[in-house]
Amino acid sequence: MVSTDSRGLLLTSTSFAVFFSFRSRRIKPSPYGSWDLLLKRIDAIDHDNIALIALSSTDGSDLLMAGNENPSIEQPEIWALIERLEGIQCNCTVLVDLAFYVQQWDPGAKAITENLRVSSREIEWNVERLKRTALTGTFEIIFPAYAQHAIETYYSMACQVLNLYKKAKLPGLAALQRAL
Repeated sequence: MVSTDSRGLLLTSTSFAVFFSFRSRRIKPSPYGSWDLLLKRIDAIDHDNIALIALSSTDGSDLLMAGNENPSIEQPEIWALIERLEGIQCNCTVLVDLAFYVQQWDPGAKAITENLRVSSREIEWNVERLKRTALTGTFEIIFPAYAQHAIETYYSMACQVLNLYKKAKLPGLAALQRAL
């Protein structure tokens, strides 16, 4: 004879099994979308300028403010610069998703994916800091340091993702290089 407690336990166990069975069918195998959708999410930014600015720190020059004879920046220009950095910030999220895409086939990519997540948060923090300084009037002083760092970090992230795809020998590397 089966006791009431055993029947309750059996019923509960069966209910959990059915629930998780249906739930697992709803979860997408690629939660960030297909390859084409990932590439479409990349914002168009001037990648040549990104590389130029990112690599300028190695020779000590500051290209963000170079050539600007009047160091004061007008308010509309400030928000235009921040919007460009927000485009970089959006692309960081896509770079993390692209690394996660590789991680599905190469578990060794997990460390790179986690590093990219940390870098993405750094860029988010830098952009938010620049937004606050634009409101307080200290933007011209703060902009070169935070923007330069955000751009250098983004450039490094893009290089890491490209190297990850080269190492994994995944198809679509040429399309990714064009998009980044």
